[in-house]
Formats: sequence, C-alpha cells, structure tokens
Amino acid sequence: MLSYNIRGVRRKAKKKEIRELVNNWKVDACFIQESKLEKVDGKICRRLWGKGNFGWAFKQAEGRAGGLISIWNEEKFISTSSWDALGILVVNGIWKEDGKRCTFVNIHAPNIARQRWALWDTLSALADQCKDDYFAIMGDFNAIKDPRERVGRRGQEDKRDIEKFREFIEANDLIDIRLSGKNSHGTGPMAPVKANWTESKWNSYDIRGWASYRFKEKLKRLKGDIKLWKLSHAGNPNAKISQLQDELEQLDAIDDTLGLEKEEAERRQTVMGKLTAEWQHKEAELCQMAKIKWAKQGDVNSRFRSLKRLKTAGLGQETNREFSTLRIVTGRTLQI
Repeated sequence: MLSYNIRGVRRKAKKKEIRELVNNWKVDACFIQESKLEKVDGKICRRLWGKGNFGWAFKQAEGRAGGLISIWNEEKFISTSSWDALGILVVNGIWKEDGKRCTFVNIHAPNIARQRWALWDTLSALADQCKDDYFAIMGDFNAIKDPRERVGRRGQEDKRDIEKFREFIEANDLIDIRLSGKNSHGTGPMAPVKANWTESKWNSYDIRGWASYRFKEKLKRLKGDIKLWKLSHAGNPNAKISQLQDELEQLDAIDDTLGLEKEEAERRQTVMGKLTAEWQHKEAELCQMAKIKWAKQGDVNSRFRSLKRLKTAGLGQETNREFSTLRIVTGRTLQI
C-alpha cells in the first residue's frame, strides 16, 4: 500500500515519482491526498499508476485545495462501491486472494478541529460496521498523538485535539504505521491499519497439545508471519539502501560531468532524504535488537542480580504452570 500527500499532481515530475514508487515496490493500492484536481480521468490515473489493469475513484478538490485519488490493482482487489464525505474517500470491495470483504479509507482530514472530531465519529462508526472485514485508513490525519510532533502553535485546543485523536485510535484498535520520508512528522502518511490481523492469525493456528506447548508454537508461527508481513509491506531495508546508494552515485556522476538539471537536482534531494530515513530506521531496529538481546541474555551483573532476586522470592527452580489466555498490547485476550 502506498499513501502520498502530493500537494498538487499537475507536474510531470510528481506523476513520474508516484509511478516509480508503484512499479518499484509492486504496490497493490495507491492513495493520494491533495491532488488539487477538480476532475480526474483514466488518463491521469494511468500516468500515476503505469502498466497493468487498475481501478480508480476520486474526490474532487474544492477550488485549488484538497482532492483525493485512490487507485488499485484489479488483479488483487475488485471494487463494489465507493463514496465520499468531508475529508474522506471510501472504497469497498473484495480482496481476491481470500474473497474477504475489504474497505479502504483515503483521508485528508479538515483543518478545523471540530470537523476533525466529527470525522473521527464517522470513521469509528464505519470501523464498527467493518469489524469482520479487512479495514485500513490511510492518508493525512492532520492530527498528532504527542505535543512534540506539532510544528507551530500550542494551546488548550491542541491538548483536546490530541486527546480526541488518541481516543479515536484506541477505541478502534488501530495501529499507527511508521512514517517514511525526510520531512515526515506526526501521524501518516502511512496510516493506521486494523489490529485484528494479529488476532485472526493467532486463531487460525490449529495446534494440539498442552497449553504451554500450544503457546510456544503459536508464538513461533506468529513471529514468522509478522516477518513475512513486514518484508511484503516495508521491503528489504538493505536492498532499499543499496538501490538508493546506486541511484545517488549515478546522479553524482552526472553532476560531475554535465551538471544536474532542475528535476535531477530535486530527485537527488529526494533520494538523499529517503536514504537518511532508511539508515535511521535501520539504526533504530539494531538498537531494538540489542535491547532484546540484552533482556534475554543480560550481562554478568544483571544475570547475577536476576538470579539473586529469583532465589530470594523462592522462584529459583523451574515451574510447570498451565495457562489458557494471553493478553496482548492491543488490549485483546486471545485463547491459547
């Protein structure tokens, strides 16, 4: 899935950038905000999407502001209906791989706080209707979960807006996906996705045996599925970095010999921003892996203190406890 606040789609360079992202990452659905177009046709969508069969829907801009475009691969997703309201474009359909109903929401939330709050209520009602379906909201929420994300004003309305947005996310079990891009801050452009994917995967594992064994095997399978999901959605970070470095070297070579044209110079800045973001993400993952390794293995001091505490509490020996449920961070309780 690709979500992109393009801030005007008229320029050829912007259409080309979207098309390259779609083709390079084999995107199944693309959600564009701020198209600033009052009319959208198949010709424009073809320039954005590239080769292959696709379907599309759009919400027209109001003057030179707003505008939403959703495009999808018809070999993966078949649309049955679409509709729009203030700040959103909703597409309903069937995910062909498993025949399950699917709802995609492309969002560019209003600037007025009270209108956003009304939109959160609308989306909550829609999420409740789609609780058994695949459901995703992608785009620009124009809202933040933490005051440190705000660039600009501060005030009481800000605090209430943050509280409302947090309540909306928590009430609907939504997961906020990591941002990508050199100027990214706040929530979006890759937006929350319904959290019931984990639960459906967990419940699909048919494992026989005693409770601790079932729990261990389910965790192993879930870990493998999460790795596959991450690889299919985020791609291979090392491959991304290598590809960006190669492109940067090519642009530098052109700059050394002929000099860069305006579009090439802009592309070089974009590549450098993406490369920086990928390195930062990779460093964050390495730090997280180091923390996990330390938590599991510890060092000489931490291992000694942990054993001492266990012995003091009378837990120095292994126990054989049975359990039947697991509470995960989304607040759901899963049956083992």
